Amino acid sequence: MAKKLNTTKKPTEVVDKVDEVVEKVVEKAPIEKAPDVKHLMVGYGTFITRMMFRKDSNSRVVTVKGFRRVFDPHLAGFPFVLPDPASSFKGIVFDVKDATELRSKDGYEGCRGDPLKDDENAGLYYRAQTEIVDTDGVTKKAWIYVPTKRTREQYHVDLGMDVKDSWQGRIAEMLSYYRARADLAWMRALLPDEYPIPKRLDIGASNDEEESEDE
Repeated sequence: MAKKLNTTKKPTEVVDKVDEVVEKVVEKAPIEKAPDVKHLMVGYGTFITRMMFRKDSNSRVVTVKGFRRVFDPHLAGFPFVLPDPASSFKGIVFDVKDATELRSKDGYEGCRGDPLKDDENAGLYYRAQTEIVDTDGVTKKAWIYVPTKRTREQYHVDLGMDVKDSWQGRIAEMLSYYRARADLAWMRALLPDEYPIPKRLDIGASNDEEESEDE
């Protein structure tokens, strides 16, 4: 079992601990040398809630292993992910067709310098590899954007800031808004079956059900 961080430590001590975990569990193997190879990319935050996956191909819900999603609305309007061998969460993975498209994603996410390095030239995120469990049950490699040391310090990001994956609440709000969209019903898999969503927010609820429950 992974050792939990002592969240009573000073912020700088927590950041240093996260830095150690990053170096141990994040694989940064460059694969741009094969420009025609299709890549897999994980979306986990506003990529989901703003439905940005509609522009990408073969989007589906997967389990992302070895990372914890953390969110504090008082610090930022979007979540981060941090390496944590004992954690996993549900995200959306999609296909990136080649290195050119991959570099375009890097630019959008604010990667500067070498997108695979977390150094003094890095921007908001750097790109790392992680494991996902795909819809066919097979474990595969996929890219994921991880906050750099500079970002972690700026937003005070650490594993203790969110132990409940609070971003699920934002996903539930999105699902409630698009509840009539049968073509988006597959996104319910982003949340645990037991997630406490009121029926009036259920994507399968009818207008009549909503009105009766609101009374």
